[in-house]
Amino acid sequence: MEQKIIKTIEDIIIEEKGRPIPSGVLMDKVRKQLNFDKKNIIYGLIDKLVEKNILRKTPTGMLVEGYISRELESTIYRGTIAINSNLDGYIRVKDENGLPLEMEAYVNNINLNGAITGDLVEFQYMKDKVTKQNVRHAVVKKIIEHNTKFIVGEYQMIGNTYNVLIDDTRNYTKIQLQDTEGLVNGHKILVEIKEYRDGIAYGAVSKVLGHKDDVGVDILSIIASHGIEIDFTQESLDEANIKDVDANDNNDVRRDLKDRIIVTIDPATSKDLDDAIHVKKLDNGKYFLSVCIADVSHYVKYKSNLWQEATKRATSVYLVDRVIPMLPHTLSNNICSLNPEVPRLTLTCDMQIDSDGNYSDIEVYPSVIHSTQRLSYDEVNEYFDGQAKPTWSNELKQMMDWSKELHHILRTRKAKDGYIDFEVKEPIIVVDEKCWPIDIIIKQRGIAQKMIEDFMICANEGVTINANKLDIPFIYRVHGKPDIARLENFAIEAKKLGFITNKQDFDDMKPNTIARWLEQNHNNENIALISKLLLRCMQKAEYSTKNIGHFGLSSDNYTHFTSPIRRTPDMIVHLLYWMFVFKPSLFTDAQREEFKNSLPELCANSTAKEIEAVQCERDVNQLKFCQYMSKHIGDRFEGTISTVKSFGMFIELDNTVEVLVRVANMGKDFWKFIPDTNVIMGNRTGKVFTFGNKVEIKIIDVNIPCRQINAVIVGYEPDERPQGNNRDFKRHHDRKVHKY
Repeated sequence: MEQKIIKTIEDIIIEEKGRPIPSGVLMDKVRKQLNFDKKNIIYGLIDKLVEKNILRKTPTGMLVEGYISRELESTIYRGTIAINSNLDGYIRVKDENGLPLEMEAYVNNINLNGAITGDLVEFQYMKDKVTKQNVRHAVVKKIIEHNTKFIVGEYQMIGNTYNVLIDDTRNYTKIQLQDTEGLVNGHKILVEIKEYRDGIAYGAVSKVLGHKDDVGVDILSIIASHGIEIDFTQESLDEANIKDVDANDNNDVRRDLKDRIIVTIDPATSKDLDDAIHVKKLDNGKYFLSVCIADVSHYVKYKSNLWQEATKRATSVYLVDRVIPMLPHTLSNNICSLNPEVPRLTLTCDMQIDSDGNYSDIEVYPSVIHSTQRLSYDEVNEYFDGQAKPTWSNELKQMMDWSKELHHILRTRKAKDGYIDFEVKEPIIVVDEKCWPIDIIIKQRGIAQKMIEDFMICANEGVTINANKLDIPFIYRVHGKPDIARLENFAIEAKKLGFITNKQDFDDMKPNTIARWLEQNHNNENIALISKLLLRCMQKAEYSTKNIGHFGLSSDNYTHFTSPIRRTPDMIVHLLYWMFVFKPSLFTDAQREEFKNSLPELCANSTAKEIEAVQCERDVNQLKFCQYMSKHIGDRFEGTISTVKSFGMFIELDNTVEVLVRVANMGKDFWKFIPDTNVIMGNRTGKVFTFGNKVEIKIIDVNIPCRQINAVIVGYEPDERPQGNNRDFKRHHDRKVHKY
């Protein structure tokens, strides 16, 4: 009888096709099929099958098909797992040395074995089982290392007990706190995890962020979830408390440029002015460009508390209502900021540029400047457009005219070389005094913004060329070639919008290939959306000690030198020049060797922290988008389909907000996703929705905690679904509901 019961249990589980089933329901089905009423025996055999991994318990205690019921390959791999919004996992596979392989694994949530995002896991592939995207199925066999050390959540009182509702809806871990003293219902807390055991994370409250209803706590929670530090150590603050500039510092190597007309050009609200320019036209017909950058490394001494703090943070983080600086404000907004009419220590890159945009006579050296005037982008753009007549000196007006001429020369050369200028919309979220979003506008880039961008690129390239010539240890900002397969998929989608590419281009992809595409299609009405799609095909830029060039900028020699107030790599480049070029006597050989050996690790950390900062900024923006759209439920908007998936479509509105239209919320027809052409089609009408289609949508729901905005397409609301049986529709909707 025992074997008969086991066979019945297995058959029922297999019939569920991966759907979890409560143990009580399973027991009931077995009892009825076999007319066998001894529940304790059935439950005992269920437990035995769980022990043998023939059955598995989900995190919620329900039962699913286990590992043994499907044959696994013998090879054990390692990789880092990421959990998606369906609570399924994807693993980036690593070799035995920890290096990434060109392999990926999909793990259904029933096979996670307690793994969460960031965990290093051992796993095995299932034999002959792949997803629709041709990614192989796998099961997690062992968690090697939990990498989530801190978790942000809401403390909730439930009668005499409590629960920590984790902000990240992809994290299904249950949290047990060491101590709850002082906590009240609704507190947002940062929990430091001390131990993971039996699917439970045991931790202690590291910080109470505030009550969930307090102003700004929503953003603080996101900041904490990304592990971004806000407060500086007292030791760092003490070191940053510098009152005066010593204009005579290292005057044996520092040049005095106080007689030059030097200006800063920044947004009107900027407080950390770390770059300034001087331009003139020479008698030989060339242009002289001088870019002066705050000498931050003079104040942030190697291995000091400030140095440790800055290199750990690696970057400033810019959010809708605040800046989380890499350096204390006493440095970033004061002694290092190139404020007008006061002496400031700088590093300067000078060069001559001919009418074709070629560089010559590059020099990099320490300097001291007096910024002549602080200018804003708006006033410079108004001057260039002839909309204003500023009360500038004639010398300053002449310099700005030369600057504009040089900008056009540089743009022409970069376009010829293949510089890729993506026309991607960038939102500015306007908030009120309670940090509630009241408007979303699109950031404008005028001539002034592009001109300063070009001059900074010149300085970054010039500093790199000079460093390579001197053969000193160095770090680079690198950007690899895009994946050809992804570009080919892009060409298929972009063609739907009339974007023209050439098949022969894929055989020898160069920066000017993509630049040519954008130029040939610049009048396409969907160029912003196409640029966004194209940008997704690009590799991510990173920092490295190996120079592979910068594909997007079409540059063979590139670094980051021009923003040391807000980026560690720039500060590192400055220090390398001081150690190996400007004044080596200030450092020992041991310090030089130690610093040189630390460069790969510093590059890796800078890249990782940059990615984290960008994701934090996106998460905050998405939160504010949801808050803004929550006041527009029932309102209609025009939008463009930006992404098509099996579960629905993402629609980008003119203000860059993306909303989701689920297939389940589409009426008038039975809709199905066709992966070969990446479209959603109506079975009855043949109506097709695809990338780039213009649609009118209506907002139906906003889930602020989950940062989700749901909509329907006007004219295709769900209550207009036709009657009758439809096999394809039923098969599609019988699947597990997606938790987006």
